[in-house]
Amino acid sequence: MGRILEDRGSTLAAIEVYTMLVKANPMYIECYVRLGVIQKELGQVEVALHWVKKALDCVEKQLEAQSQSQSQSSGDPNSNSNAAVLNMGIHKNNCHMLMGYLYAINGNMERGQKEYDQICRKVHYSTVCMECV
Repeated sequence: MGRILEDRGSTLAAIEVYTMLVKANPMYIECYVRLGVIQKELGQVEVALHWVKKALDCVEKQLEAQSQSQSQSSGDPNSNSNAAVLNMGIHKNNCHMLMGYLYAINGNMERGQKEYDQICRKVHYSTVCMECV
């Protein structure tokens, strides 16, 4: 619903929808990211950073929960929990990439570079990172 509103140019309505969704589900990563993107488009880079940091906090919490869950179970190594960890890793990299961009456009190149470095340490993400710089 939020994306449809964004596509129609109803930015304030989209913000309301995303805000309502994160109140109902505080771990809804995509909503935090969308709120960050909208705020960036409105020129509110600091507010955008706030929302993306919230998304990254959710990712970290979910990765920690998955790690604890995996250490307590001796189940199949090819289970859905491995797919969930991989998905969270992708969210984490996307958050770092977006934060790097937001810091850079806000004039904090050093902090932006640190965010990109979080991803570029992983060989298969280095090309994507360098394209963003």
